[in-house]
Amino acid sequence: MRDVLRGDFAGKQIAKGQYATNDFAVLQAYNGAFDFYVPKPGQGDFVVVAKGDAKAFFEMVARARMEFVVVQSVADRKNVDIVAIYKFKTAAIPALLSCAKERIR
Repeated sequence: MRDVLRGDFAGKQIAKGQYATNDFAVLQAYNGAFDFYVPKPGQGDFVVVAKGDAKAFFEMVARARMEFVVVQSVADRKNVDIVAIYKFKTAAIPALLSCAKERIR
């Protein structure tokens, strides 16, 4: 399934007291084109395929460290999919780009 009507960004969860709200402050947006897929609906997983600048996408993921990458519907801001990012650092970006260049032609 494809949803091109979404935004992709590194976000910080906004809490109300001790409770998560599923509202996110944008830390860094990814402004390139991307596709969003839900390969197995109902299982909570998703795939984001960046079609633009891969380096900018990885920088956004690195910025989300200890927070979340958020894919949010433009039409309904409460419709979000999130993934927590814990161990991704900017130092990994050159290796990932190099690997992608070798494998994708």
